[in-house]
Amino acid sequence: MQGHAKLKCPICAQQAPDPKSMEAHHDSKHGKVPFNLAACQDTHEASGGVTTSGVAVRGSIKRGTAEEKKAGKVK
Repeated sequence: MQGHAKLKCPICAQQAPDPKSMEAHHDSKHGKVPFNLAACQDTHEASGGVTTSGVAVRGSIKRGTAEEKKAGKVK
């Protein structure tokens, strides 16, 4: 698994990382409706298996050096 919630509840759109967690969610929140794993949306499959495309950690945006700020060149 890629670290993100894989399954999406068809009733309330709550996400769960695996079928066991989805079944526990369904039993606690939607106990009157029978559980059907096939009805749950596989979000990894829907995104083509790439759930972290383009995601990266970016540091702070530098707004000039201390000297430039003193000189009034940078806001």
